[in-house]
Amino acid sequence: VLLLFLVAALAGLSRWALAPRRMSAGELAVFAGIPTAAAMLSRYEGWMLALTGTIFVCAVTLRRTRSARQMLIMAAGYAWIPALAVVWWLAYNWGIYGDPLEFMFGPYSASAQQSSISSSGLLPTKGNLGLTLVTFHSSVLGTAGVLLLVLAGAGLLLAAYRWRLQTPGLVLWLTASAYVFAVVSMYLGQTAINNAHSLPSTWWNNRFAMTAMPLFLLAAALAVDAAAGWLTRPNGVRRTAQPVLRIGVAGGFALAALLQLGWWAAGPVDRAPVLAEAAMSAESTRYSTEAARWLADNYDGGGLLVDESARGNAIIPLLGIDISQIYLRASGDRFTQALDNPAAHARWVLLNVEDDGAPVNSGPVDLVDRAFIAHPSARAGYRTVYTSTTHAVLQRIDR
Repeated sequence: VLLLFLVAALAGLSRWALAPRRMSAGELAVFAGIPTAAAMLSRYEGWMLALTGTIFVCAVTLRRTRSARQMLIMAAGYAWIPALAVVWWLAYNWGIYGDPLEFMFGPYSASAQQSSISSSGLLPTKGNLGLTLVTFHSSVLGTAGVLLLVLAGAGLLLAAYRWRLQTPGLVLWLTASAYVFAVVSMYLGQTAINNAHSLPSTWWNNRFAMTAMPLFLLAAALAVDAAAGWLTRPNGVRRTAQPVLRIGVAGGFALAALLQLGWWAAGPVDRAPVLAEAAMSAESTRYSTEAARWLADNYDGGGLLVDESARGNAIIPLLGIDISQIYLRASGDRFTQALDNPAAHARWVLLNVEDDGAPVNSGPVDLVDRAFIAHPSARAGYRTVYTSTTHAVLQRIDR
């Protein structure tokens, strides 16, 4: 969703900046402001685009009109819908949580999550620019491949030489906003990425490298376009040799792409970070998945109490149980009431019974398990019907 609306917003801004017919502030709001707002409400990289997009609109308008008034009109035309998205998000946090900045400092914020990860030694990129760049670009390399990055490097050099800070160049540099945001957030400790080149070496959040793809894809396209243009223009190459040269270059690209795909296919899990992470995630959640499938097969009605936000408990979609029958953190007061008196609400209980002193704390503890430990009398009303290394399922003893 983020990439869809990022690219849509970039297309709108590019059209506004480069089209012969000048678009109005209203058209800019529709074709760039609306997708920017949608990107902002999907992930925070969209907020960076709103900031850099506003600066871009101001720079291009000043270059065109030399009018501060026109600059303010166009900037407002672009930014007012993203600004409404910010206000809506603040109002939502205020209305639901009582704090408009809950998304920044609350228990489910990136700050709270990274604090837990940092205390476990899994956030070494914080304050380390070198390790940040190595870790992030390792994910980019594993996602994009060598061929695309070589072409992108050539395209960026070409853009810097041909356009510098001219308007077409500004369009290309604007696509780097999400890339810059990803690197900066890693350096500041707001984002964690782990792969084969990080410390420690594990797999986590490598999909974040996708935010760099609009920049690298456009830069690579620029390089290919320049090569195609050179091969079709009179440039000192004999006319009879040009078809052979074009076929040779196209064949070289095709061969390089096939070699890269062959290298990936020879070991996709080992050589593609996203697939390696998926395999690790599947293995690490094996027990919770088995517990969820057992419960789905044996569930025969009644309420279910589960803390879906605890580590290892993201299994709600596997249960196949009507969401109205589940008491979970997202249920608000219903969840609190069920914690206080489980037997009056829940016929079934799913617990994460991992030791609190586990070497890696990858998420919040299970509030339901904590409640049952603190009040043994509550567990007396249930019998254990399923156990594994990490999870247990309890069924209420009905008389």
